[in-house]
Amino acid sequence: MIAFSTLSQLGLMVYSVGIGVLNLTLFHLLTHALFKAKMFICAGYILMATNHNQDLRCVYSPPVSWVTLVSLWLSVFNLKGGLYLSGFMSKDSILDTGFNFFNVVLGIVFSVSLCLTALYSLRMLLSFRGRIYRRQVGLNIGSRLVPIYLSFLSLVFGW
Repeated sequence: MIAFSTLSQLGLMVYSVGIGVLNLTLFHLLTHALFKAKMFICAGYILMATNHNQDLRCVYSPPVSWVTLVSLWLSVFNLKGGLYLSGFMSKDSILDTGFNFFNVVLGIVFSVSLCLTALYSLRMLLSFRGRIYRRQVGLNIGSRLVPIYLSFLSLVFGW
């Protein structure tokens, strides 16, 4: 489910190349890579906590740490284009350029696709209700710091 949003973001990047804003395309590529990497790392932690069960219908409360849940929520809000996060800055600048100088119909199509991406990303978060533990079993201190570092980068990278 995580990889579906990459296709719509690639479509947005192709759209931004088509309207000629290559610098915004690179900016969006880098911001998307930051929070997508964090999202995949958090999904890996959840898979480890559920004994590698990938069917979220069977897993209602994986025992994950608060760092994992907060990082996953933050990466989904970045993907949705949460206000003043790096995902918002990159998507808004591309859509703003498209609406102001080019075809409005394509801008509306991409706005709708971004809303659909936000909906199924939110569905991923709401599909499980995690029990929050202070420390997730099987993770050393180095692997617990990676989502924190990527969360910091995804917050400040757009500024």
